[in-house]
Amino acid sequence: MGLEIGDRIGIWSHNNAEWLLMQLATAKVGIILVNINPAYRTFELQYALNKLGCSALVLMRHFKSSDYASLISELCPEIYHKDYTQLDLVEIPTIERIIWIDEPASEETFGFMQKFSAWMAEAMPTILVLPSVKPSSKTPMLSMYSSPVARRVRQKVRP
Repeated sequence: MGLEIGDRIGIWSHNNAEWLLMQLATAKVGIILVNINPAYRTFELQYALNKLGCSALVLMRHFKSSDYASLISELCPEIYHKDYTQLDLVEIPTIERIIWIDEPASEETFGFMQKFSAWMAEAMPTILVLPSVKPSSKTPMLSMYSSPVARRVRQKVRP
């Protein structure tokens, strides 16, 4: 996807399963997740993304009364005339790609679950130190494949 450790990716969404998975995935691979207030409108969105230097934006098309797709196209009308992976937006120059949460992947977009599964394949294992009264505490190591959350995600992603 072209993101590297330390890059910033904005998520403009209400709290949902995809938001939680983004939090976990970005933490695992060292990408900084920037939470954009879902109540923001074009001016606030533009300011936040430019101020924070986000390389990518994850968003859903709409939620309740908010139509995020029309707000982003109002801010950057050229968005629908370009490939979502090679953006060069005038109003938000730092954004290079857009990932739609609620849309299946097509040739020109990244599907959320495909990207999430790719990030998890590269993720480092989690090491837990369990409290113990003995001097030698237990330190089990969990890979993403032994995690219950990742197991459920893998089941959804598999064809």
